[in-house]
Amino acid sequence: MADKSENVREIARLSAKQQRALEALLSGATKGDAAAAAGVNPRTLNRWINEDILFWDTLQEESQKAVYDATRRLTAAMDTAVTVMTEVMQDETAPAAVRLRAAQVVTETAVKLIETTDILKRLDELETKVIGNEGQHRYAAR
Repeated sequence: MADKSENVREIARLSAKQQRALEALLSGATKGDAAAAAGVNPRTLNRWINEDILFWDTLQEESQKAVYDATRRLTAAMDTAVTVMTEVMQDETAPAAVRLRAAQVVTETAVKLIETTDILKRLDELETKVIGNEGQHRYAAR
């Protein structure tokens, strides 16, 4: 991923209309609404998306940053979520159905986490064997 100063320079190379379209798309607008926000015909926006490498790359880069930001926020909230689920699960005054659902979520989430961690560890081991990146495991236990 490009660093922030590189990305700012890339966005600055877009026209003002492209920047408005990009901002609208990143805010969740449809292509039609983004084209209207930019003051261009929807065909023009489609051409930018399909043929303008700078526009496409910038859109992808900014979209990926939004995903990373959301992932970071969700990760930060996980500890609180686990605490709440555990408290509900252990609250004897809560309805049985609520406690059961909390227990189910905790169990299912734990299994998925174990499976995902195992798959990522195996992937790193395979990458090490195939491309020899010894010592550069992204997902190894720390």
